[in-house]
Amino acid sequence: MRTESDYVAYHAVDKLPGRSVLVLAPHADDEVFGCGGTLVKHRRAGDSVSVVIVTDGSFGQPEDVRAAHAAMRAGESLAASRLIGYSAPDSLHYRDRELAGCDGLVLHLLKIFNESDFDLICVPSIDEMHPDHHALVLAALRAAALGVKDVSVAMYEVGRPLSRVTHLVDVSDVYEVKLDAMRCFPSQLSHQSYDQHIVALNTFRTYTLSKEVLYAEAFWVVNQGDIPDLIRAASMQPQRPTDGASSGMAERALPADVLNCAELLQQQIQHNTQLDEQVASLNAEVDRLYNSNTWRLTAPLRALRRVVTSSLQRLSGR
Repeated sequence: MRTESDYVAYHAVDKLPGRSVLVLAPHADDEVFGCGGTLVKHRRAGDSVSVVIVTDGSFGQPEDVRAAHAAMRAGESLAASRLIGYSAPDSLHYRDRELAGCDGLVLHLLKIFNESDFDLICVPSIDEMHPDHHALVLAALRAAALGVKDVSVAMYEVGRPLSRVTHLVDVSDVYEVKLDAMRCFPSQLSHQSYDQHIVALNTFRTYTLSKEVLYAEAFWVVNQGDIPDLIRAASMQPQRPTDGASSGMAERALPADVLNCAELLQQQIQHNTQLDEQVASLNAEVDRLYNSNTWRLTAPLRALRRVVTSSLQRLSGR
């Protein structure tokens, strides 16, 4: 029988498990609204933080000003990064609200994961309704499942609360920094008071915590081995509205060959681990043999054998 603790954490943590953090943001601002306080905590702990903005954030803009609008939004993210303390975000420049049709996104993310040393990847939650958010988390989960490195995925919340929370990060002591960072996005705050909504969400997340915790950010952290099951469950959910965006990767069931490939890779990783353990055991046995009394006592006999063998080889060569 499930209890409340199966759905939400009852204890706050200072930061997430991970020393090298990659944040994938579907749009410039999601990285701050979703997990800005947690990023401050990681940077103050000496952890590395990198941010990748996946789309250009220019949906609804006339074609002749899309590039300028995208550059403006990138500048807002840059200003926020300087406040929080990580380097300038990278941009992948996918078109806003078109991620659901980008089958190449999985391979793009897989390349990023395999060529880096990240041990924690933060993405929007699988519960998000925005088509770009939902498409990105599915692509990130697929890439993480296919990757050869051991990583965890931490899903954060922006537009919709998480249905399951494994970690609540206490961001009370750094919340002024997050507030300042959220104010770096006037292009978005002019449309809606998103910062006030996030403050309300972060306040609500203290419901299961002690009274001293004023603000918390929620995450659903998934280990790499559990990702294929999560993808299967997500793929069987009803289709989400796309507001006119083309139906694509986020709404399709996960192909069986991708799932099989992920499972085969996991099996190969386990097999490699077993081989490494066997090699280590054999090396230890060799070391034990070399350091034994028997090996030292028989050293003259081995030396005599080498001399006799060398002599016989010279005689046979005449």
